[in-house]
Amino acid sequence: MKANRKNLVLVLILAVLTGTFSQVSAKDKDWNKELEKGYHELKMGNIDESIKIFQGKVNKNPSSGKCHCALGEALKKKGQHDPAKKEFLLATQVEPSFGEAFYHLGQCYEFDNQWQDAINSYRRYKELAPEASNRQALEDRISFCEGKI
Repeated sequence: MKANRKNLVLVLILAVLTGTFSQVSAKDKDWNKELEKGYHELKMGNIDESIKIFQGKVNKNPSSGKCHCALGEALKKKGQHDPAKKEFLLATQVEPSFGEAFYHLGQCYEFDNQWQDAINSYRRYKELAPEASNRQALEDRISFCEGKI
């Protein structure tokens, strides 16, 4: 029995060290539910409170693109453009298949007149979210940016 207990402890230590638990829990989370309170506060105009909530989620889940993106949205709404851009960029880095972050990042690049970066981000979003309802608006954004080069 003591040998089994030691083996279990070793397996648990190894799982923690390799990040197995955090990877499984992050992928299994329902992010809409997890971020619901922050989005509610954002919708109600309580931007500082939403930032606080989303920052807490980012701190607990640094490998979640959805958490970084949510924080970026709140920061952008508060007018903190550069920190928002940083969060969208982090979201694309930690979760390269999370399309929504590329869309928001494209908006930031467009705001900064970084036309080619905006085009690249919008195109990446288009690849990752081919069924997006904002397809025509996206094409218009890409055309607008191309016209600025």
